[in-house]
Amino acid sequence: MQEVTTTLCNEVTTLHNELEEVIKRHDAEVKVLTYKINVLEEENEQLQRRLRKNSVVISGVPKIQGEKDGFETLNRISRTLNLGITEDHVDNCHYIPTRNTAAKPSFVILFLQKRMKNTTIRKILKT
Repeated sequence: MQEVTTTLCNEVTTLHNELEEVIKRHDAEVKVLTYKINVLEEENEQLQRRLRKNSVVISGVPKIQGEKDGFETLNRISRTLNLGITEDHVDNCHYIPTRNTAAKPSFVILFLQKRMKNTTIRKILKT
């Protein structure tokens, strides 16, 4: 009986030690992953700031059936508001997705240059 108890105690001690090692490795991995997440979040925030710096959001732009892409919508907006925006001024443009179907659609324009963004904003505010 004493041998069984000793054997069981040794096995429990061994398992306990193994479990502690697993926990230490896990904690180290969590620290590394937490650091990586923080770095990625900061990089993402910087990218978002850069994108916002050259972006204009226009609210209430109706969607027109038949417009194949955002650049067709951009051309319509530019003609309607007499903005003089061409595809050469813009990196990307698109409607902002929304779950609320009753909401007025918003359209975002990502300009290549901040100067063109500012010129566009001044023209929009004058209309």
